[in-house]
Amino acid sequence: MSDPQKIDPPNRAFYSEVPGMDPTSIMRRKLAEENSDEEKKKKLKYQEDLLKQINLKEEEKRKKKELEKMEEERQKIQEEFRLMKAREEQKDKNRNKNADKDQEQLEKEKVLALRHQQELVNQILNMQIKMKNDFQAREKMLELSEEMENLKMNEERRKRYLMEEEIRKERAKYVNATNTSSVAKTEDIENEHCR
Repeated sequence: MSDPQKIDPPNRAFYSEVPGMDPTSIMRRKLAEENSDEEKKKKLKYQEDLLKQINLKEEEKRKKKELEKMEEERQKIQEEFRLMKAREEQKDKNRNKNADKDQEQLEKEKVLALRHQQELVNQILNMQIKMKNDFQAREKMLELSEEMENLKMNEERRKRYLMEEEIRKERAKYVNATNTSSVAKTEDIENEHCR
């Protein structure tokens, strides 16, 4: 008869029912089965931990990609701000050189600048929605908000400049009219004296 320890029983009660098996062999077999269950549990736990680690790594990769994408968008918007600021500064310089620039053209530029500014605001709002739970993103959004405030200040300066230009033009007209009137009166007096 073959060794009963080498037989795979259909259940654990098998060996307890085998005639002639000594209690030591039965106990040894039960311990082996319990150890086998522990190994299965350990193996299962190891597989679960490994799966968790894989999931965590995948989540980290996904978050890293999202942050990289957000950083690219932030840099793009920042570059748009920089270019817009440079254009505003260049317009200020050109206005100083060309005080008689056409008012209608200035108004068109203002409309375009405001439209572009609104587009940037919309981009910032979209970016805020995407990054509302990210602390670093909120800090970067604060920087962008400060730049937007600077743009508003530039717009206010531009409005003041236009008003000052209008005042200067009106003063120049008044001075020219006054000078012309004074010269005409002087000529009349001289003509009267000659007679």
